[in-house]
Amino acid sequence: MWLVTHASGTIGKAVVAAATARGLRLRLMVRDPSRAPADFPRENLVVGSFTDPVSLANAMHGVAGVVLIAPLGPESADWHAAVAAAAKAADVSRVLQVSALGADPKSRLRLLRWHGEAETRVAALGVAPVVLRPALCMQVLLKQAVQISCSGNIEAPARGGRWPLVDARDVADVVVHIMEHGSEPQVLELTGPEALDYFAIAQQCSEALEQHITYVDVCSPRARGTLEARRLSPRLIEALLEYWDYAAAGALPMAVTEEIPRLLGRPARDLGDFLHDALPEFRQAAGS
Repeated sequence: MWLVTHASGTIGKAVVAAATARGLRLRLMVRDPSRAPADFPRENLVVGSFTDPVSLANAMHGVAGVVLIAPLGPESADWHAAVAAAAKAADVSRVLQVSALGADPKSRLRLLRWHGEAETRVAALGVAPVVLRPALCMQVLLKQAVQISCSGNIEAPARGGRWPLVDARDVADVVVHIMEHGSEPQVLELTGPEALDYFAIAQQCSEALEQHITYVDVCSPRARGTLEARRLSPRLIEALLEYWDYAAAGALPMAVTEEIPRLLGRPARDLGDFLHDALPEFRQAAGS
């Protein structure tokens, strides 16, 4: 059995779906049980917090490995370290840490520095994880599903920045591959098969949804308002705006990698694949 922390997030949900489809036993740690998969066995669900050592210790009992995922924020390094410390105390030696493409504890960007610090903190505990650094997931488009389907607009402060978007399902398939076959400690950078700007993303959305979708480049204040409406913390909002500014200026490492084809023996899903499979969600959004 493997423990998946933050199992209610985008990658966490994808890992649960991929692992259960393969018949693997999981224990999920979530803060809000209502966000766990409805059909997941309740006896394998742990309601816990990254700041509660007791719930972390309980979550580790009897597991063979940990898929360490945490929400993004300035506390990320503390949360990763807490999970790793609990795993070490429970003699759980197999840890798979989900970070982010470009993670660097010395980065000028807060978002990438937080991820880099999380990696450093886990390594300092003597835990030698497999570290996955996925690019921005294609599922981010679902956060705008209502707007895309109803108004025909995708909004972002991205200008001409190019993104090697990765499907969270591919990240999950890599996780399952490592759970099943094992791996030496290493860092794996996971991307989709091509880097696209938002104009190309809008074009592919138009083709998949069979309606005209336009990319609308927005200013930082409008983007800030959107993030505030999602009730994100002020520090996270500033970090995201900073990250988007750097990406728009072409100042971030956004190279396409071949790790997914190498590990899985098949091409990484492209944006067209994702949009085709996500059509029901976009159609549901259009009718909401």
